Amino acid sequence: MRNVLVRTFHISGEKMTSRTKTVTGVVDLASQTMLDLMKPRGRFYGTQGSFPSYNPQLGGQTTCHTLKFADTLVIFDTGSGIIGLGNELIKDHLTPGITWRDVDDFMTKFMNTHGCNADDLGKAMVQAGLITQQKPLRIYIIFSHFHGDHLYGLQSFKPIYSPNTEIEFFSGMHGGRTPATQNDLFGVERVLKERVFCHPTYPVEEAWLQSKRKYNVVQENQTFHLPCSIGHITAEAAAKHAFEAKPKLIITTHHDPDAEFETVVDIARTIEEKSGIRTKFAMQNMPF
Repeated sequence: MRNVLVRTFHISGEKMTSRTKTVTGVVDLASQTMLDLMKPRGRFYGTQGSFPSYNPQLGGQTTCHTLKFADTLVIFDTGSGIIGLGNELIKDHLTPGITWRDVDDFMTKFMNTHGCNADDLGKAMVQAGLITQQKPLRIYIIFSHFHGDHLYGLQSFKPIYSPNTEIEFFSGMHGGRTPATQNDLFGVERVLKERVFCHPTYPVEEAWLQSKRKYNVVQENQTFHLPCSIGHITAEAAAKHAFEAKPKLIITTHHDPDAEFETVVDIARTIEEKSGIRTKFAMQNMPF
């Protein structure tokens, strides 16, 4: 059994309601009503679980997918799949003639030269003429949980280093599995400061990032709103609602990297047979 994320989306007037919770069982659910009325677009940038691995049929990056409607971009989890997404996003915020590979080379050379003075990286990218200040980039990132395959791609997510990026994070509180650690709770801010952007595991401290960041911890059954030009999104931790919503489509993701392709196909087929709902498996770069 594996930890997976169940999500549903509903439309009522101009309000989209999303309910989300980490459970053990079936993975992502998307309401066809949302797709028909709102015409949002999503894409799977990573569909593997545990660790990146080469798979010619499914893709090799770990968990990350998006949902975009109007001007709102929501990213679910930041496995290694978010690296490619970041390269796409940064293109719209680069000086004409500059590519994301130029930024990659600059960042590598800067870190090798400046070492612990990496807090100047964002400013240096602007001063070097790599990043334009014309188009602000606003992103919402929602974490299902903090396992490494949902988390560590954020270190190579280029927009987080740009002073022209605004990111709002959402997560639950997660403790350990032993009596000594189960009450030592981590929200997204603590995880990023003490596990992701920190010495000695990474040369860039969280405080050195030039992006503007806001951290939110969501309690079970709590709702939160994301501003949008077409209304509001509301999200609430309630996995049971996903099944009551009678979704039109189930998409399985977070595939076991050691599983044969036929196993992934069989899982989707079994879910469809037992639920009576059309089911397919996610592949890297697959839109929905």
